[in-house]
Amino acid sequence: MAAPMQDPGAVFGPKRLRHVVLALALLLTLLSFLQACHRAGQGRSALIKWRPAVERLLAGEQVYGVDATSGREGFPTLPMTALVLAPFLKLGDVAGAISWAGVKLALAWWSVLAALKLAAGRARDFPAWGTLAVVLLCARLIASDIAHGNVNLLIAAVLVAGLLDWSAGRELRAGVWIGLAAVLKATPLLFALYFLRKRSVRGLAGVLLGIGLFACILPASILGWERNLDLARTWWQQMAQPYIEGTRLGLTQTEHINQSLLGVLARLFSDAVAIPARPPSAPADVRLTLFALPEQALYVLHRGLSAAVLLAALLAARAPRRPAPSSRASLGEWSMMVLVMLLVSERSWKQHYVVFFLPLVFLAWYAFPVAVQGALDPPALRARKVARAGLAASAVLHGLSGSAILGPVGSDYAEALGVHVWGALMLLLCCALIVSPRRTLGCHSDP
Repeated sequence: MAAPMQDPGAVFGPKRLRHVVLALALLLTLLSFLQACHRAGQGRSALIKWRPAVERLLAGEQVYGVDATSGREGFPTLPMTALVLAPFLKLGDVAGAISWAGVKLALAWWSVLAALKLAAGRARDFPAWGTLAVVLLCARLIASDIAHGNVNLLIAAVLVAGLLDWSAGRELRAGVWIGLAAVLKATPLLFALYFLRKRSVRGLAGVLLGIGLFACILPASILGWERNLDLARTWWQQMAQPYIEGTRLGLTQTEHINQSLLGVLARLFSDAVAIPARPPSAPADVRLTLFALPEQALYVLHRGLSAAVLLAALLAARAPRRPAPSSRASLGEWSMMVLVMLLVSERSWKQHYVVFFLPLVFLAWYAFPVAVQGALDPPALRARKVARAGLAASAVLHGLSGSAILGPVGSDYAEALGVHVWGALMLLLCCALIVSPRRTLGCHSDP
């Protein structure tokens, strides 16, 4: 008869291990904050970089469009993002960047703790070794996003807020959060298809309400209705229209830092620059073309694979919505959707991958099962194997591909080959195998 399975943390002392995790999280927080302060002092925070655009927007000037000479794009998101950042910029470059980093740190740990609670019922009931795995795998990306000063952790927190409301049956409020996330970054709009899949009219109504509130009403009350409409139109022409129409690929789409499906396909199947020259480590442009497809064929391939990834996630999301959704199953389904967001986006930088703590938490719950009486049943054993495979793949592809291990040149080549994309696909597959009710692996019962 098989021996009882135990959480490894119980063998080594769960309380002591949780103290180690807490100490590690505090150390990560301190180092991330110090790094953000250092970059802010050097003027290298994204918040500082966006200051001219935010000031021009508030001054009534145009901030969207592509510069004909340099090819540089204007402000990348709708005006609501600039309005969120404006209060921090009023504090000054350094003070504003440091304050922004502090807010993001708070949002990051709140989001992770909320995900742990969704999986286990209470964050402290989450398996100790699972918590350690999540913190270790998330550490580099969270620290990087905080140091760079981007808005990705804010978007992640908004998505978690929507998940909390969805798992509590507050579908309209969940949709409003998704509407806000879609205004801050367009790809969360894919959750509208998730609500459609769930036949949630209230969720869809919430998305429309959120977009109307945060893309129209609030910015228009500050900028004026006509001006806000003109800004939205020019943003669409700069960001959305070229992607929809399949405009010619540029370095933004093909450079190695772009960890989306489009980026990987463009590097492998077109004569595009994968790694721009950066002497002395990269004296010349690097191309990794396997064979060059006609541009239209490349776009058809990309759209087809994107549709297949999205369809697979939606088909796997079969957890019942009524009478009340399972918190753990909802976590798994939203994990799949955030991975789809990263994959099908035109541009997904490494910092955008901070949202993958959701699938990490979901898989870690199954990879490190808590102590049980007797042996695990076959579905739980299968779930454990699948979850551990996903975490191992993430550790290798996301965690070991940094310059600290492979060096600056090696990490550039790893990114050019799409390690983050392959890691996201592996996480998506593992989440789908556990979430799908046909597998009966146990995620459909409430914690």
